[in-house]
Amino acid sequence: MRKAQVKSKRVKKHELVEVPKGLPVPQDVLHEIALKGDLRGLNDDQLTRYYFYTCQQFGLNPVTKPFDIITFKDGRKVMYANKNCAEQLRILHGISVVEIEQKHEGELYVVKVSVKDKTGRVDGDIGVVSTKGYEGKNLTGEMLANKMMTATTKAKRRATYSICGLGMLDETEVETIPGVTTSVFKEIPAKESVVNPVVNPVDTKELEKLHAEFSQKLSSARDRLVLGTIGKQVHNSDLTEEQKEDLRNKYAIRSQELKEEGK
Repeated sequence: MRKAQVKSKRVKKHELVEVPKGLPVPQDVLHEIALKGDLRGLNDDQLTRYYFYTCQQFGLNPVTKPFDIITFKDGRKVMYANKNCAEQLRILHGISVVEIEQKHEGELYVVKVSVKDKTGRVDGDIGVVSTKGYEGKNLTGEMLANKMMTATTKAKRRATYSICGLGMLDETEVETIPGVTTSVFKEIPAKESVVNPVVNPVDTKELEKLHAEFSQKLSSARDRLVLGTIGKQVHNSDLTEEQKEDLRNKYAIRSQELKEEGK
């Protein structure tokens, strides 16, 4: 008898991965998730199942890891949406920005964004940041510009999640919460899941150019607030791990220099 040939399955864009079977989530744990969004009662297998389930509810591809985990001081673990989540949702629902309002309100910079999906439904939300820096001084120049861009990004993502019915923290909000730790899902697909996913080729020259730009920005950072912003951009970039490690070393050196300079 001939053995059946096993064909490798490839992931198409936005194709959903089947949730592994046989990973029941205890009722009391589901109760905690429903009331508090607390995931600390889940073991690795149950967390994977819950993650896949959440992705399927919103039509997201789990392979792209659209969600990460934040751990609070009291031990609570909560899922939050990252930039991959927002980008997928915008494509899936044909979401576009129809209006942006920007204004200063005292020490705050407020951005209000209205968005529309492919059905014509309109929704919106706001993004707010403080324009005060160290010792209560008003931010200026590049530091103020970075804050303004952060507020715009917050508003766009919050409006995207709102129109899609996703009531969840975004990574731009997580970054402002003191005393928390974040982690990513390291291994999403189980054995029954996808093999050989299609990955777009990386443009090596573009990565080298991006690496050089970040290197120059880190070296010329004027204070640790700007340095921290650049560090987050490096962390969220598509650079290779080797390139990121090189930039992390440069970050540490420049951070020490600024500390000695009192900046």
